[in-house]
Amino acid sequence: MILHVLETGQLKPAASHLLLPTFLAKHGRIKGLILELRNKSILHSNFDPDEQARIDAEISRWWNAAQDLVDPIESDLNITELSRPDNSSPIRIKSSHKLLLVVQKHESVILLNRPVITSGYETSAFAVAMQKCIGASKAIVTCVYRHISTSTEQSGTLGGRNTAPLVWPGFVWLIWQSGLILLYAASEGHYSADVAKR
Repeated sequence: MILHVLETGQLKPAASHLLLPTFLAKHGRIKGLILELRNKSILHSNFDPDEQARIDAEISRWWNAAQDLVDPIESDLNITELSRPDNSSPIRIKSSHKLLLVVQKHESVILLNRPVITSGYETSAFAVAMQKCIGASKAIVTCVYRHISTSTEQSGTLGGRNTAPLVWPGFVWLIWQSGLILLYAASEGHYSADVAKR
């Protein structure tokens, strides 16, 4: 049933509560493909550009499906509603879940391209990978900061407490890694040092 949702885009009535876990499972499969491509020993590693392009296409395909859930035409700050094909009650997703999907997309881009920027070879592939990592890192930092700011400024918060805390432990790792990528890019002259310091 979960694969049916991803492949056809059609939701069965009983599958709506599995939509977020379905997207996360699909993303886990993509991360597995990236790890298989990038994290093998030197003797078995494969730097085939076609394989990288195939995984990049899988990331884009996943994101094109997830983006309809994250950024529908009509949404408010806290809850997104997606109409279901059978006109029953809408699918609801919290802002913290939307953030999780957005961050997962950018994490995939970093995982796929980071080994190229650490190779040390100044090639066109290096330049492309560097810019993709910079863009993904900026997006992660911006999205997480915007989420925290929005949740603490909403009416009804108690003493500035965040109403939608970030409980997924990967957020800390991704913010840390994004900061390191931006600092590395700035130190190598691929990104503005003043913007990276902010």
